[in-house]
Amino acid sequence: MTYSMSRDNMLPLSHIWRHVSPTRRTPAYAVMGLAVLSTALLLSALVNLQAFNYILGIGSLAFFVVYILQTVGLIIGVRRGTIPAGEPGLFDLGRYRMPLYLVAVVCRGRAVPGRLNVTTPTDSRQMRAARGMPRPTPTTPRHFRRAL
Repeated sequence: MTYSMSRDNMLPLSHIWRHVSPTRRTPAYAVMGLAVLSTALLLSALVNLQAFNYILGIGSLAFFVVYILQTVGLIIGVRRGTIPAGEPGLFDLGRYRMPLYLVAVVCRGRAVPGRLNVTTPTDSRQMRAARGMPRPTPTTPRHFRRAL
């Protein structure tokens, strides 16, 4: 995607990202740039775990939002009649296309609010609560306390 967007001058420094290696015929600079960006985001977990969890949450949220927007675009296209019918002999949803699109938007739309609550347990009480484990009491045998 980086290559195609830079090819159309839609990214900063597009003249660098759209360069194609003459020997391997791949967008080498775009691949290396994304590798550096991915590594930097991964290494951010070493600095601050909560920030890394927010990055993961935003990434998964973006996936759902893009899916919903794409499906909404298909709904609009079907309503306006701008999406051509399938070729004869190929699979086509036909009249079930619109209900399937609507179900997809509703189901994915319900998943988005769950992605907005990104928290991490930070102390042992929260970890036990997250795992559904009971709180140790003075009568709990010592070898069980270590596990809790």
